[in-house]
Amino acid sequence: MPPKRQKVTKKVEHQWTEQDMKDALHHMNSTPGATIRGTANRFGIGESTLRFRLKRNPNDPLGKAGRKCVFNEETEKELAECIAVVCNCGFSPSMEELRVSYTYYSYSLKAL
Repeated sequence: MPPKRQKVTKKVEHQWTEQDMKDALHHMNSTPGATIRGTANRFGIGESTLRFRLKRNPNDPLGKAGRKCVFNEETEKELAECIAVVCNCGFSPSMEELRVSYTYYSYSLKAL
């Protein structure tokens, strides 16, 4: 007869408070030789969470959401105008059509 399976208890995430995180960050910054693993165990915080918070800019509490920008604001406005022109003509453009029309539109603006 096979052995009975034991019930596995699920780990409850985020059992620490923001004050615990602040204390851990202060401990890491003020104590020379403090390790991330030891500090995480001491304050009951996940090691990877503490490592992420240490790498993040402290002046930016929420961090940046989403991907990095590809275009600057001027290029983005030009692209939006190009999409508006194509949509006003009654088309539902695909990505390839947008690329082609943006290239044509940007070259025609430079010619003016």
